[in-house]
Formats: sequence, C-alpha cells, structure tokens
Amino acid sequence: MSTIEHFTDAPQNTGPTLRQRIATAAIFIVSTLLTAVTLTTVGGLVMVLTFVFSPVLVPLATVLLLGAVALVTPVSFTVAVVFSLRWLYRYFKGRHRSVLDEVAHVENTPGKTFSLQEVLNTCEGTESAGRFHLYY
Repeated sequence: MSTIEHFTDAPQNTGPTLRQRIATAAIFIVSTLLTAVTLTTVGGLVMVLTFVFSPVLVPLATVLLLGAVALVTPVSFTVAVVFSLRWLYRYFKGRHRSVLDEVAHVENTPGKTFSLQEVLNTCEGTESAGRFHLYY
C-alpha cells in the first residue's frame, strides 16, 4: 500500500470528542463561579471597609485636596503674572517679533521650500533669537 492510499483510507478527524467538550464546559463553569465568588468577596470587603472608615477617609481626602489646591494656586498665578509682565516689557520695548513676520519672510522667498527648522533658524541673530525652539 502506498503512502497516499494510507492517508486517504485513514478516518478523518471530526473535532473534539464528547468527553473533551464536557470537560471544557465544566472548566468554564467552575472558573466562572470561582471568579464570581472572588469578586463578590473582595467587593463586599471593600464596601465594608469603606463604610467603616468613611468618617476618616472622606475628611482626609477633602483636606488633602484642599491642601494641594492651596499649594498649586499661588504658584500658577505667580507664573502667569511673571510671563504677562515679561510679555508687556518686551512689547513696549519693541523686542517682539511675531510669527506673522516669520511667515511673511518665508512667503517672500520664491522657489524655495522651507522646513520648520529652517524657518526657526531665520530668527538667528535677531531680537527674537532663542524664543523659538524645536523639541523632538
């Protein structure tokens, strides 16, 4: 008997047997039940602990949140004031060069395409040098 005839005469595998299907279903059901019991137990424990410690946790969280806001607010206002005053100083001294000036410079250069880095490099040696940076 040749090899080809041997393979064609062999019975075809029709999939998992009934015993394998029952075992798979049993494993699925048992794992689902264990997961449900675990989540219920952990969830119940968390609920009980939250209920017991809520007179302590809620005021603590409130105090921590208000403390964080009290620390961040003056710092952010100070930064805003400093940058506003810096901008006003530079504006009244005439040291500002707008982005529109840069765009006009690029548009007035015919036949050349510029990368963003080249546009920013046009500020070199001008009053706005160092104001434009590319961060990769």
